[in-house]
Amino acid sequence: MIAVLLRILRTSLGAPLARRTFGSLFCRVAGTGAGFLAAVALARLLGQAAYGAYVTWMSILALAATLGGLGLPQLVLKEVAAARGGGAGWAEIRDLLVLTLRLTLAVAAAGILAGALAGGGPPLLAGAILAVLLANSLVGALQQGFEHVLRSQIAGLLQPACLIGGAILLPHLTRRPLGVEAALLLQLGAALLGLLAGFLLLAAGLERGERRALTSGRGAGRFGPRLTAGLLLMANQFLVNAQTQLDVLMLGWLEGPEAVALYHAASRGAYVLTFLFGALTGALAPTVARLHAAGAGSELAATVARAAGSTLLASAALALVLAVAGPFYLGLFGAGFRAGYPAFLVLLAGWLGGIACGPAQTVLMMTGEARLAALVLAAGTAGNLVLGLVLIPLAGALGAAAASAFAVVLSGLAWAAACRRRLGLRVDGLAGFRRRENAPAVAAARGLP
Repeated sequence: MIAVLLRILRTSLGAPLARRTFGSLFCRVAGTGAGFLAAVALARLLGQAAYGAYVTWMSILALAATLGGLGLPQLVLKEVAAARGGGAGWAEIRDLLVLTLRLTLAVAAAGILAGALAGGGPPLLAGAILAVLLANSLVGALQQGFEHVLRSQIAGLLQPACLIGGAILLPHLTRRPLGVEAALLLQLGAALLGLLAGFLLLAAGLERGERRALTSGRGAGRFGPRLTAGLLLMANQFLVNAQTQLDVLMLGWLEGPEAVALYHAASRGAYVLTFLFGALTGALAPTVARLHAAGAGSELAATVARAAGSTLLASAALALVLAVAGPFYLGLFGAGFRAGYPAFLVLLAGWLGGIACGPAQTVLMMTGEARLAALVLAAGTAGNLVLGLVLIPLAGALGAAAASAFAVVLSGLAWAAACRRRLGLRVDGLAGFRRRENAPAVAAARGLP
């Protein structure tokens, strides 16, 4: 079945994009599999309440890292890909890298200082983790911008392996039960290892001309326009993370860490459904930016249409498998975690609905419509927040899942409609079956060949 699926995707996506998608998918599957083992180990060693507290810290860090980066890593990805397609010049790229490095160092220092002033312990470790996450974002963005998609994800495979080994060995070495502070310390070590591996892979993957383009000469020093563009991308990324992390934070506030642990196990399993879609968008983003910069409207339309249709078919099949395997999966965390199965099913339905809407957000962000994408996502996040405040006190983790599923589907529908209206481009899952309609539409909308 897997071999047949891969042949279908290779035929529909085309060889270059298919190779990057398959490589990205393999790394996502391997990385998430290792991450799942790490989560199971931590949940069993920490206990449900302490594991919920650890998950809450990681949710806060995910949002803080997005805000701290100011959207500049995402802008680096976009501009590097555009420069390779004949868009932005390399002098502007060097300006952007200088600005990103300066702000990363400033935010990292501020995070560590804030953690130290808060009394050390978990806050200080969280500040240090934030610094490493920001650096990791920049390295990963450069790798994806140069279309080294596989290399950008290989380093991430090392982090859960480090967590698993540390979670098993540390209690034996210290002769103390694993606690939240020790788990955060292990996360810091894993993030540092991933940063080192990512930097080495980036240096090894750059060709001589690419390395010279990044490091030679001086830019014009115009930081203002870049910062403004980065803030728009940051708003998009922050709202995306808010949709996935907001439920955890609201549950922790309204229901306590036990409900957080239950919901996190369910959402982690349901998120597996997005593997192929996430791998596709990671591989598709630099391709969209490059084709848009080159004015290849017809090729852009056909590429997105094929990707959307084939991804929906594959994801629907995977959703059925996950629905059947859900009780077994949740039981691995502990017998009490099976109570999260209804939330698991609701989250599966929500993610499948979002995938059916296609890679609309990626297309908007890579074609200069980041402001519109952010406005749509803000509306979905607001809906998630309001519904969560209403449903979580009534249904706990199931209420959080319903609010999240609603936000995912609402945002996906609005993004798809925006692509159709602004770009004349169909990106929903049915677009792959109407490729002939799609290409002339985008060409007419943009005046492209």
